[in-house]
Amino acid sequence: KIQRFMIGRYGNDYLNRFILVLSIIMIALSIFTTVKIFSTLAWLLLIIAWFRMLSRNFVRRQQENAVYYKYRSMVLSIINYRKKVWQDRKTYHYFTCPQCKAHLRVPKGKGKITITCNNCSHKFERVS
Repeated sequence: KIQRFMIGRYGNDYLNRFILVLSIIMIALSIFTTVKIFSTLAWLLLIIAWFRMLSRNFVRRQQENAVYYKYRSMVLSIINYRKKVWQDRKTYHYFTCPQCKAHLRVPKGKGKITITCNNCSHKFERVS
């Protein structure tokens, strides 16, 4: 009966999984604190997840999932960049081009150097 009921419905996707994980976090916060907003948010997130799962509007749900992926990839790229900067902190300096805002990596300990941007060929001086 459940399989027959779910025919033509959207089902689960990565945005739904993210929403469900957030609701679990909110439930845990509501258990360990006395703040009522966490339990309200948990219920709201659960309702949104069920609404998305049982929806018949495939196009809209896929658009929402695509927006989620776009923001997720942006956040992950920032995290990966910061991780790389942290790993290279002893051997490289990272600078931002003042003209095009590109990230440039130069070796540490070279003194005052002229850096040429790979994107826009702008030259600027910094101490490495």
